[in-house]
Amino acid sequence: MAFWLLFFISVMLKMLQFSMTSTVSGKVIDKETGKGIPGVSVNISYIDSGDLTETNKNGEFVFLEAKPGEIEIVFISPPPYALPFINEKEDRFVLEKGKNLYIIKEMGYGGGISGRAYDKNTNNGLEIDNVWVYKHFPITDEISENGEFRIDQIMPGHHILKIRVPGYGPRKIENIEIKSKEFTKIDFPFDSQSPTKIVGKIICENTNYKFSNLEVSLFSTVDDLYSNTLTDQNGDYTFYDVEPGEYKILVAGVKEDSDGPRPIKFNKIIRVFPGCKSTANLIVDCTLNYSFFNIDIGEKK
Repeated sequence: MAFWLLFFISVMLKMLQFSMTSTVSGKVIDKETGKGIPGVSVNISYIDSGDLTETNKNGEFVFLEAKPGEIEIVFISPPPYALPFINEKEDRFVLEKGKNLYIIKEMGYGGGISGRAYDKNTNNGLEIDNVWVYKHFPITDEISENGEFRIDQIMPGHHILKIRVPGYGPRKIENIEIKSKEFTKIDFPFDSQSPTKIVGKIICENTNYKFSNLEVSLFSTVDDLYSNTLTDQNGDYTFYDVEPGEYKILVAGVKEDSDGPRPIKFNKIIRVFPGCKSTANLIVDCTLNYSFFNIDIGEKK
């Protein structure tokens, strides 16, 4: 009798536990056809943890034994469906204990942008460091060596496109209209012959050593990265087509001391005037085995 009583209590406790378990399930569908979309990443987040799954061939997903309380669910779509804005990618819900939540998520096709970054004086393609759609969730992009780029999975609507090319200031184009299933072509011309530029040289005053392939960074006065470039085989560097204003040049080096090598940063403020070329030569005492410690700044037209 005692055995059956214990068995009955055990079964009842399991049934009660099961009845208090919450589940989150749903389906991701194409808003045009209503068909399920497979391969959508679905991420559920609680206050202190999270879980990840993927929709099946019918677009269905399920989280068993989900935690009650406030939850966030992020859907990351596969191509060619559009990826959401950063501030729109989360769906928030309140999950009650012992209740089940079923979600229908619609996704539509995205559009795209293709284009080219080039020198308008030579028509040669330029190396692209980065190109992105402002305030957009990470998206599929392709960048070629000849300055061509392609971005897809962009949500239809109006967007800001930004691009960064080493040695040039950043560029952006606002209010670009993106339509579903269409590509918009955007080209970025850069002017290597613009008189407004910054030139300089990393000079070793003790030897003939050349600081080649050394990164030089240019920051705005609010510490936003404006551009970066590399020195050539002679230690020369150039920032082309720089907007007038005040900037900070930064170069990083290494100092050897008794504790071993440690990073050293050098920075200097320089002003760029309209229609003028500004010069910043960095002079290094190479016998001390660290960079950059004297500087010769000059400005000329």
